[in-house]
Amino acid sequence: MEEILQMEEIFMEEANRTIHSELKLVVSVGSFFSLPDGGPKTYVQGKTLSTHVDMHNFGLLELVNFISEHFMWGSKQYMTLWRSLDGDSVEIKSDEEMLDWFQLNLEKGVICIDAKIIDFDCPLQFSPTKCR
Repeated sequence: MEEILQMEEIFMEEANRTIHSELKLVVSVGSFFSLPDGGPKTYVQGKTLSTHVDMHNFGLLELVNFISEHFMWGSKQYMTLWRSLDGDSVEIKSDEEMLDWFQLNLEKGVICIDAKIIDFDCPLQFSPTKCR
């Protein structure tokens, strides 16, 4: 009976580790000039945003939507997302790369991401934010 209880306890610990997916997300958005469509060019001071997320239900789209609740940029600008590392950065370009970053920081419980709003350098063939 004691052996069964020990096995059950080990199983529950493993299940809790797998199920635990709530993390604190800290996003540092750098300062930039906002170029809203039809609006004036405006300097925007960067700031740090934070929230709690479920790593299995939070992808790049949710991250961009979260940032857009606090910042405005135009259709001739785009955002890059980076793993926040000491002295080095790795760009996050997909949901899979973001999930990898979440998993690497699961034990710490805090995910740090740097966001940069950048102007397109050349004329656009199409607008990335406009759709039919």
